Amino acid sequence: MDSIQDKVEKTLASLPPILIPNSIPIKSLNSSSSSSPPVLLVRPRIFTSQDNQKLNELITLINLAYTDAYWFKKPIFYDRMNMDRLLSSSYLKNESGFFIIITKEKEEGKGKGKENENDDKQVQSIVDNSNQESPNYLIASAYVSLNIKESSATLSLLSVHPEWQGKGLAKTLFQLIETHILKNTFQIQYSRLEVVSVQTHLFQIYEKFGYQKVNQQLQWKDIGIDPDSCISVPCHLEILQKELLK
Repeated sequence: MDSIQDKVEKTLASLPPILIPNSIPIKSLNSSSSSSPPVLLVRPRIFTSQDNQKLNELITLINLAYTDAYWFKKPIFYDRMNMDRLLSSSYLKNESGFFIIITKEKEEGKGKGKENENDDKQVQSIVDNSNQESPNYLIASAYVSLNIKESSATLSLLSVHPEWQGKGLAKTLFQLIETHILKNTFQIQYSRLEVVSVQTHLFQIYEKFGYQKVNQQLQWKDIGIDPDSCISVPCHLEILQKELLK
């Protein structure tokens, strides 16, 4: 009998690749001779044990997406995810959970990463060490945790590389997960998000995706985070929900 991960892999393998606008690294903007195609075909896939050599790259991608997480005290501000946390958590051990990743083939002669306008050297260090010298580097990821019994799923750690933000990649990834994996493959009725209460701009974005606040909140201690030592401003997690099967 196929596992949840096996079913997801088969679903993703059956889908056509996604067409997205190509990203031109900042260092190449002033170059008049760019061979980068205007669009790019990418194919989302599940993160498997064969990708273990990319664990550091996955961690870097997640941290890049959270460099503005001012509600975390330093050094967590720069360290939303690290190897110990990833390996000791349920992310890679949960039989009902999986990372969906999108990779891009490295182009010869391109820059290593987006120059961050923030003068903070720690943030710039994260960007500069985003491991884009590998033949294929990660440009987006999201974690999906299924609860088949309750017919619900939680999406978290949505991460898009700074060079690829603003191209509709997050929305495309959401739609793929909701439609082809949650709805069609597992007949999941509710998709849920956990959003930090001070990220007010995200509520508007996710509302456009069809998500609404529900009368439920999570405190940091509920997910194993000590607010006194880790959180810099009063905040909590709001639960957003979208009904997939009506």
